[in-house]
Amino acid sequence: MTKVFDSTGINAAGNLAAGLYGTASNDAENWFALSLMDKERAKWGPIRDWLQRHTKRAIASFGPSYSNFYAQVPSLYLDLSAFGTGVFSSELRKDHSGFIDMARSLSTHNFDVDAEGRVNTMYVRRRLSIENAAIEFKQEGKEPGANLSETLQRKLRDNKGKDEVDFLQAVLPNTGLIEGLEGFGKKFAKLVIEVENKHIVLKEGFFSFPYFVPR
Repeated sequence: MTKVFDSTGINAAGNLAAGLYGTASNDAENWFALSLMDKERAKWGPIRDWLQRHTKRAIASFGPSYSNFYAQVPSLYLDLSAFGTGVFSSELRKDHSGFIDMARSLSTHNFDVDAEGRVNTMYVRRRLSIENAAIEFKQEGKEPGANLSETLQRKLRDNKGKDEVDFLQAVLPNTGLIEGLEGFGKKFAKLVIEVENKHIVLKEGFFSFPYFVPR
């Protein structure tokens, strides 16, 4: 901000982001509702009541008890306003207590699209301490760090867990060619790789693409 000549663009981006938040996802309003393609059937009493009840449940899932959506989505709107696109991710917590919703940095995310222009591939560059990586990439039934490379496991034992390491995370269509994938058969595969050691740390799958990229 030390060489800004005119702040009009910065202020305009902030105003547009605030406007998008207030009109598209205002936490003080019911900003969406479930319905049916058949509008007449949706008006029938039992179906109408079911739709209203589950609309309330869906809206509640964005609240602070289940997610940090409302704290994160303003950053997505700001990227969309300033750069014309943004990256947002939503994943179910491992204990199924809610959702991990996060606005992602455009500087560390590279994405690709399918033949219809829909984003279906995401590569993420990440730098984590060995300790944090051991916890985040822990696999069920294994000790934290057990799936890291021998090099990083040795550093953990030598009390060098604060050292930072580069990881590459990829989420891409699962074409069935990735053998040994945990949850094989899911539509999208997730791979996490230690860059320096070229070691696959994690193999998982998603039923649906966990990233949202408005254009």
